[in-house]
Amino acid sequence: MSEVVTDYYVTNRTMALLPVKHFDYDTVVIEVGCKKFVKQTALQIIKQACLDGASSYEGRRSAVSYQTGIKRKVPIPINLVKNIYAFPTQSPSQYDCSWIFYNHILFVTPNVPTTETDYKSIITFKNNQKLLMKESHYLIQKQMQRTVMAMLCFSTN
Repeated sequence: MSEVVTDYYVTNRTMALLPVKHFDYDTVVIEVGCKKFVKQTALQIIKQACLDGASSYEGRRSAVSYQTGIKRKVPIPINLVKNIYAFPTQSPSQYDCSWIFYNHILFVTPNVPTTETDYKSIITFKNNQKLLMKESHYLIQKQMQRTVMAMLCFSTN
């Protein structure tokens, strides 16, 4: 296993934050080319990343909600200068909420579950890494569309 770190800082290499129930760490961070095990929750990492990007999580969330009308599972512009956007797969207050970083997604495909516990969709990232998701293809696609709406509202170009 890789080293467990106390703090993680989101970069343009961050692809996903996945919550885990483990004694030594709370989140598996998927980066381009590696995995990191972090002693912070995914939401703590997102909130810190927003502050690093010159705003609070609450401020970013409120601004996106105001501009787009999205009230639940609001995508977050983590860092406008670096064009880093992430979306939650569930309500961020839910333990199982993962965060996916939009700019790394190549495409999403449905996965045919054989039992209720199987994964329902597969995210393929631009580096061809695949991530199995319990959320449906429809839900992931909808979150991607919402993220594009936020990107259009906050684009600095």
